[in-house]
Amino acid sequence: MLEKISSYSEDSNIPYHKCCKDQYLRDLSKGNESTTDSKEFIISGPQQTRSTEFAKELKNIKLKEALVKFLIDHWADDEMAPIIGKKTIYLNHDLCYVYSATENTVTRTINHDLSCQDHEEADTK
Repeated sequence: MLEKISSYSEDSNIPYHKCCKDQYLRDLSKGNESTTDSKEFIISGPQQTRSTEFAKELKNIKLKEALVKFLIDHWADDEMAPIIGKKTIYLNHDLCYVYSATENTVTRTINHDLSCQDHEEADTK
């Protein structure tokens, strides 16, 4: 996922990327849309195979939460340093996580000025 995001800027000299996940990605059950059940999801690693109904399962808030929590930790692994390269990655989910790479080492910090733990986005309908 980070490789895909990073590839968008390789030719355009964009120095950073912002990835945001806010509460507006909540369950579709609040509307009239159909939704998947509320089963728990565990993402064990980047090589885990995904369901054949992954797009449908993305309607489940618990999968979205598990995916973002996985990305928060996975993107901090040093193996992601070549992908991050000279860019700065911002991932906002309650806190604003900032990723950068230097000499094959990834640094993850929290930018408290950009964090907003108690904010729920307005309904997008």
